[in-house]
Amino acid sequence: MTTIVRSGEEPFPDYPRVSLELPDGWEAMPNPEVIVAAAISEWEGFRPNVCVTVERAPGLVALDEVGRNTWERFAKSPEFEGIGQEVVQAFGGRDSYRMEGGFLMPNVDSLFQICVLTIVPHAAVTDIVYAVGTCGSAQVRDTVPSIRSIIKSAQLLEPVGVQ
Repeated sequence: MTTIVRSGEEPFPDYPRVSLELPDGWEAMPNPEVIVAAAISEWEGFRPNVCVTVERAPGLVALDEVGRNTWERFAKSPEFEGIGQEVVQAFGGRDSYRMEGGFLMPNVDSLFQICVLTIVPHAAVTDIVYAVGTCGSAQVRDTVPSIRSIIKSAQLLEPVGVQ
């Protein structure tokens, strides 16, 4: 007797789908490494953007563990200066982890980043969804409010895994 397994069904769940609301002056930014992304339409220097990615981890992982590990990974970089981290509601009211900081990129610019992540547990794996907004230091004042707004608009679309 044969067995059929299918993608999109346990233990091989589909990856989460995410929507973003873009303000005027922003556009979709196709990128094969992300599940959805946007960037400012007109720019000089570094192009401000928001990218949503998914990392699949084996088993069940806790939000605080993922958030702490991500923050520690950033903090280990000698080019990183953290501004803050906290647990927030995001992705449509889910417990999420938010962090902000800057990276000095020699010969490029100082980049400011906002990262908000959440977890989507399944039966055998956990999807970690990252929404990361980035802009250059000269653009912080003008673009960070839009980046925060776009990340705040992020919604996980059904199905979103087990609760």
